[in-house]
Amino acid sequence: MKNTIAFTVLAFMSFSLFAQISEAKKATFFINVYINQDKDIRLEKDIVAFENIRNEVEKLVSSKMTNNKNIVYRIYADNSVDENYIDSVEQKMLNGKPNAEIMRFLLDKGSIDINGPNWFQKLEAVKLEKVKG
Repeated sequence: MKNTIAFTVLAFMSFSLFAQISEAKKATFFINVYINQDKDIRLEKDIVAFENIRNEVEKLVSSKMTNNKNIVYRIYADNSVDENYIDSVEQKMLNGKPNAEIMRFLLDKGSIDINGPNWFQKLEAVKLEKVKG
């Protein structure tokens, strides 16, 4: 009887440990969004209309086979963009893939010109301060 109980406890502990290791090995998939001062939304390299954000996020997530990945939305917005608009974009993204982590950065447009499809590479040269996430 003691052996059975000891085996059961050991099996349960092993299962718990395996589950934690599996969770820790999940890869992180980042989706980058830039909102400029004119409220143009660039999802990765493509400009997306506000009303299409959900569909485009769903397509992007499904194309990357992200079932076993943590999703993180990194939203970069010009500091002149109204916070309510940024919140609306964020909510549209969450409608496309809920349970994602959100990171938000405000940019001083005067210090860097990041318009264009290679906007994210230009950000790598700038030290950013996270506002949320």
